[in-house]
Order: sequence, then structure tokens, then C-alpha cells
Amino acid sequence: MTSRTRDDGWCERDALFYPERYPAFRDAGTVHPFEPEAPLSSVNAWWLANASHLAYYDEDDLVRALSLQGFALSHFASQRGSQAYLAESDHIAILAFRGTRHSEFSNLRNDIDIRRLPVVRNVFVHHGFLRSLMAIWAGLETALAQVEKPVWYTGHSLGGAMALLASLLRPPTATHVFGAPRVGNESFAGLIGGLPVADYVNCCDIVPRLPPAALGFSDAGSKRYLTADHRLLSSPGPWERRLDWLRGQIMFARRTDWLRPECVGLRALSDHIVLNYSAAIRQVIN
Repeated sequence: MTSRTRDDGWCERDALFYPERYPAFRDAGTVHPFEPEAPLSSVNAWWLANASHLAYYDEDDLVRALSLQGFALSHFASQRGSQAYLAESDHIAILAFRGTRHSEFSNLRNDIDIRRLPVVRNVFVHHGFLRSLMAIWAGLETALAQVEKPVWYTGHSLGGAMALLASLLRPPTATHVFGAPRVGNESFAGLIGGLPVADYVNCCDIVPRLPPAALGFSDAGSKRYLTADHRLLSSPGPWERRLDWLRGQIMFARRTDWLRPECVGLRALSDHIVLNYSAAIRQVIN
């Protein structure tokens, strides 16, 4: 399935709920190779957004897709609804966590379990997100101990939350997350702020605005904001984001066939589609 119902991105329900049905690494031959010497570069973000997309694949399809990009699967973890993989090329390794699979009850349960769990002094984290990570962390940590090259962590949506938590347990070379929800309180955000983390937010995506700050959750990581007109802003102010949000909503209403039944109908959901993250970053690189 390759059709679009939005002329500057994707808005199909299947692209939102079943990203594994869509190919990752579109236009890979026209993008620069991964840049190990620039851990937080936009080129690396494009590679890692696509690696996050692959985290939704089953193991057999994942192996085939990785091999086309010069990577081999080192470890595949799938337990109690959580899923991640570790892949290696000749020069780097990537640990990618899967986002929410809506057919997995445990994913949905963990997403809505917003109890704040104390982990160290004054640091609280989202109970459900931590439970998702710990379901598979022991095996991943063992596999990471065998890696002798730089490692990047990544993930989309719930997978981004898991990648942020993993970054504190075993810090990687860098972490790139896409459409990740808020994971902890201000003290947690302070710990993440001391690490090389790029947290990408695509224009009107609703997920990075959840859980609400009023419940004690804070933004974490260096914010990389993808605007409605395909620019990349670093930690923009609230008014700049609100104006871009309005611009994005107007563009969506004018340029999207959002009344078609296969379209999600809301830019807040459309911008969360992992394909739209990789496409927006591709525009930034261009």
C-alpha cells in the first residue's frame, strides 16, 4: 500500500496503526550514509527514524529489511507485548524499540498506567513505560554488553519513551526519539538533559504533549521541532510552536482529503505517523 491522502505526508489509518505494512527506508539511495562522527545529526535522525519504523516489523521481515541497509540482526526481543531489536553494521549498532501495537492489550494497559513511580531521589517516571522496558531489558542488556562499537538508541511513540529510559540505565553514544510521550518529572528531564538526546516532535503530533504537564510530567531531551513547512527548529518558544500548530492545521484542512474514510482526519494523529517523521526529516536534509 503506497497511496497518500495528504499531499505533504501520510494520513492513512493503516499507516498510523499498522506501520509494519509500509516499507521503511524510502529513497535510501539518495540520503547520505550514517555519520558516526556527528551523533545528533539530521542525517542520523533520518536513519534512526527508519530504524524505529522497522521495530514494528516481525522478525523475518526485519532481517530482510536490515540486510538491504547493510545491517545484521544481533538480538530480537519480544516479551509481554514489548518488542525491540539490536542490529549492527560494520561500524555502528542500533537498538530500536517498537511503539504501541494497538492489538496488544499490554501495550495499551502500559500506555494508560500514568502512575508516577519513584526510581531515585526526587525522580519519578511513568509506571507503564518503565514496565514496558523492563519486560525485555535483561536480554537487551546482555546483548549490548557484547557490542564493541558505538551504539545509538531510538524509538517511535512508546518506543521513544522506552529508549529514553534505557538511556539512563546504560547510556549509548546518542539517542534519537520520534513522537515520544513525556516519561517523567522535571528531575527526570534534568537527567536526560545531561545526555546526548534528540527528541523530535512533528508539528501537530499530540503524543509528545501527553501525559499532561498538569499531572507532573515534563518534556525531556533537546527538542527538535519539525515545522509545518519542513523546517527544523531547536527548542522553539511556546508562541512559535502555537503559531506553527495553527499553520499546520490550516494546511491540513486545505490540502488533505481528510473526509476519505481511510484518512485519520486529524493532523494531531497524522503527524504522529512514523512515516511522516522520516519524510519530514528527509525534507530538512534536502
